[in-house]
Amino acid sequence: MKKNLYLFLIFMLLSVITGYAQSFKDLKNKKNKNPFTEGNIKLFVRYTHLKGKFTEPLSGPTVNVATKRDRFQANQFRYRFENPTLGDGIFTIVRGFKRLSNDESRVTTNRSELTLASGFVGWHQASYNVLAKDRLIVSPGVSFGDVLLGTKRRTNTQSGSLVTDPAGYYFYAGPHVLVSYLVNKFIWIDAYLNYDITFVKVANPKNDYVENPDYALPTLFTIGGDVFTSKSKLYGGARLVKMMDTGENKDSGTRFDLSLGFVF
Repeated sequence: MKKNLYLFLIFMLLSVITGYAQSFKDLKNKKNKNPFTEGNIKLFVRYTHLKGKFTEPLSGPTVNVATKRDRFQANQFRYRFENPTLGDGIFTIVRGFKRLSNDESRVTTNRSELTLASGFVGWHQASYNVLAKDRLIVSPGVSFGDVLLGTKRRTNTQSGSLVTDPAGYYFYAGPHVLVSYLVNKFIWIDAYLNYDITFVKVANPKNDYVENPDYALPTLFTIGGDVFTSKSKLYGGARLVKMMDTGENKDSGTRFDLSLGFVF
């Protein structure tokens, strides 16, 4: 009896979802415009957590802005851009003030640090709709941009720590795929995945860096998703970026971003 009841409830839930589902082109917001194509600016607050193999974890709130351009028809381009530098800069300033208030300024050079952020170029994703159904859009493409990496290891040296590879300012590019799924007429989901290869190292860290010009360039793996609402501007998202070290140090680093904001 209970099994039949559970099956019935699941069937009713699926029926409700299916009954309310329509196509991307039929989405309408309160101004009778399509929110899928009209929403181009994302303004959000964010919680960022940084973690590395040889480092102490760092976390804190930030704010930022990003842009996007979406189309639901086949053979059309889509685009994403974000530069985390603004939010990461605020994060760094707040962390610095916190240390000063705790009288930690004398020991900051003894702490392990990890950075996984963008430079001036930012993070870009361009994709092309190869599959465009009423409720499903699949868009492969390319990811490209720049990334700042830096890891400080604790040592017994006078400075207390050394920066070892992979570290510095890199340019990267790689394959990207963006998938959009319409849950119902109120909600749709964007899921994305990047595999990025750093193809050139532009600059080394300035302080405490142990130079190794022959060190293997790292790779980056990104997976994330955003949930959007059609009747309001509210959205939420999560993203995980993982740095993979193919060199002898076998370092690793992750960046996790949890965002909540509005789309305009």
